[in-house]
Amino acid sequence: IKVPVIIATLVLTTAVMDFFVEVAKEECSDETTNYTFEYLAEKLPEVVSSNGAVLAMDIIMLVVPYLWGWIKHCLGWDKKEEETDEDKEISNVEMGEIQDNKVVPSSSGSYGDDEDALPPSRTDNLTEEHAVGGPGNRTAALMG
Repeated sequence: IKVPVIIATLVLTTAVMDFFVEVAKEECSDETTNYTFEYLAEKLPEVVSSNGAVLAMDIIMLVVPYLWGWIKHCLGWDKKEEETDEDKEISNVEMGEIQDNKVVPSSSGSYGDDEDALPPSRTDNLTEEHAVGGPGNRTAALMG
């Protein structure tokens, strides 16, 4: 929304600058008015130059992120690294449940049927006797 406003401002200030540059050359009025025209003819090019610089910076700020994304895509930097077998194994242990005193992957992606179950890293060395509720309970918790 800013770029169209800057373009319109650049066009208008250029037109105003051209007018005052032309009028300053003519010296068709009294000394004070001619001085004002000359002053504006001298200062307005700086304003037009500043507006042009703002427009250029805004265009650069719009283009650079897309250009960087394109470069990353062309160089393959945006691709997710392949997951190694070791990473998959760690992931399976982290998302597992206890069955027969071993941590096995959970089909639900949670640590078992009980929401209060501890992560496998805290329960994988426990036996069924340590489990809450005694033997046969799959949900284990550390006992004080």
